[in-house]
Amino acid sequence: MADSRPRGKRGTGKRGRLFLYAVPIIAVVFTAGVLALSLNRPPPVLCSDAAQKTPAMDFSVALSIQVANSAGNQTRFIVTPAIGIPGGIWANSTYNAYGTNGRYPLCSDAPIPGTNYPGYNTIHVRSTMPLNYTLRDFFNVWGQPLGKNATDRTLSSDVVRSTAGYVWQMCIGNPTTPGNLVLGNWTYEPLVSGKFITLVYFNTNSSYPGCIG
Repeated sequence: MADSRPRGKRGTGKRGRLFLYAVPIIAVVFTAGVLALSLNRPPPVLCSDAAQKTPAMDFSVALSIQVANSAGNQTRFIVTPAIGIPGGIWANSTYNAYGTNGRYPLCSDAPIPGTNYPGYNTIHVRSTMPLNYTLRDFFNVWGQPLGKNATDRTLSSDVVRSTAGYVWQMCIGNPTTPGNLVLGNWTYEPLVSGKFITLVYFNTNSSYPGCIG
């Protein structure tokens, strides 16, 4: 007996069943592809990773950036983001040729979520060429100004707001050792192994004496 059902409807039903079968297969293939890409993806480049080849310079510098409140009895820290590494902030290319492992010769890692901030940021200096890098070179890669004057003030207004009565002060030396701090050089503060640099933004009308004390 001949099938009296319209051929169009019979074909539509078959295509519908094929589509229903194909959806989970496509999903499985897509998931497997994403998983394979994630497993084969190289790990992110970190500033703190050791250089693959021994560089001419390899050391770190501690940088603490602090902003005091108007009374001078509380301080908040400015934590640097990832700077000078792929995927991070890279605002200057002056010394690109002297970096290692795809990094700028001056770089820093972003803070690790869930860890306590030690009160300072670590600048890693790894360079294939022995050069006299300065704190300004690091700020150039960060894309931020560095200076104590109103016309060349440290950090842009989106990071630290310019406020009347406030000034920047740079101190060199470990702040945990009282009496050993000296004022830094805003124009040319060299980066050398083990140096601790403190930048403080404070109200000169408060009781807070700055980083010198």
